[in-house]
Amino acid sequence: MKLHSAVQSVESVIGPSGIRALSACNVVNAARSLETEEALPQGGGAGNIDREGDAFLPPQSPAALLAGSILTCILPIPFIFTNGPLWAAQRLLPPMRAAGWIALALNAAALALCWVSKPLRTPIGVLTYRLTYLYGGIAWLSGLVITYLLWGVGAVIAGIVCLGGGVVTTGLLAALVRGEWRGFAPLLAFVVLTFAARAVGIRLARHGAKYRA
Repeated sequence: MKLHSAVQSVESVIGPSGIRALSACNVVNAARSLETEEALPQGGGAGNIDREGDAFLPPQSPAALLAGSILTCILPIPFIFTNGPLWAAQRLLPPMRAAGWIALALNAAALALCWVSKPLRTPIGVLTYRLTYLYGGIAWLSGLVITYLLWGVGAVIAGIVCLGGGVVTTGLLAALVRGEWRGFAPLLAFVVLTFAARAVGIRLARHGAKYRA
């Protein structure tokens, strides 16, 4: 029905003489082009597609947050090497891990709000994504201290130089080989939390974009 009315519109535009000059196939093709142009929204569809695509981008983190996370990991290093790995294991890691568990508990409570209010999914998803910096920093420092404590400073340097900051890997291996399960379990937990929070945060932020006003 729409195609028939579009054909009539073409006939009214080009007139009877033009119709005789065109074949029936050309008339139908011209009508379909006219119908497609009328179906496009005002202002063009490309801008709408771009805006929808922007909503599905991963949440961006400010440079200040990234810089703060790096400084948080770097600043304790002189104290670790000055006071020794045992001091770091007893005095530094426990409060850092406690802060991580508290952040996880608060984040879990915030995630529960997503079931009540769907528009909150985007900001909570971004918050969850940004907590990966905290979890990752705790995992990195834990790996450094465990590696230093069990395998010495040489393993710490090897982990940083050879594996590109892979003291987390060397810490896991050292704790696994030595059977230090009290150090292995929380280190592995924060590694898993780092990747899990990133995946959940991105997915939640993308899904919540559909409910934005």
